[in-house]
Amino acid sequence: MVDCIIARLAETEQVSASEAQDLLHKSLCAATCEWYRKQAADTGFDRLAVDAARRQRIGAIIAEVMGPVAEHDARRRIHFVLCGS
Repeated sequence: MVDCIIARLAETEQVSASEAQDLLHKSLCAATCEWYRKQAADTGFDRLAVDAARRQRIGAIIAEVMGPVAEHDARRRIHFVLCGS
C-alpha cells in the first residue's frame, strides 16, 4: 500500500520515488517519529517544506489508496512502514 502511495505521489508531484517518500514522511511522521524529533533539524529535513496544498494532495492520495481507514490508523500504518516503529 505505501509503495502505491509513493508511486502515485511521485507521479502527481512529478518527483522521484525517493523524493515522494520524503514528502510522505515529512507530511505524516513529524509527531510520531523519534528520529524526526531528534535529528530532522540537523539534517535539513524540514516539515514546513510541505505546503498546505501539497498536504491536501497527499491526503487525497492516501484516502484513495487506503480506502475507508481512519486517518489516525492510516498515519500509523504508513509511519510503521516508513520508519519501522
